[in-house]
Amino acid sequence: LLWNAKCFEDVKPSILSLFSLLSPTLEILLLGYGEFHPDILPRELISQFRQKGIILEPTSTVNAASTFNILNGEGRNVAAALLTLK
Repeated sequence: LLWNAKCFEDVKPSILSLFSLLSPTLEILLLGYGEFHPDILPRELISQFRQKGIILEPTSTVNAASTFNILNGEGRNVAAALLTLK
């Protein structure tokens, strides 16, 4: 899937809502923020996914891609939303 998020500020609940609709339900959604690693995610974003039992894991894009590959290799229900590196 492609998305139009270009920076941290573009990542809103509405842009990630598709991930909360997937079946089987995700265990973890990795958020790769380019080279930037946010300390705090917006409360509405955390709440939206917590209600569905999905863990949000913000990290750099490189770490998110690597972690995705490991968890996917273990057969876990995982997805990644990645911002490009600059």
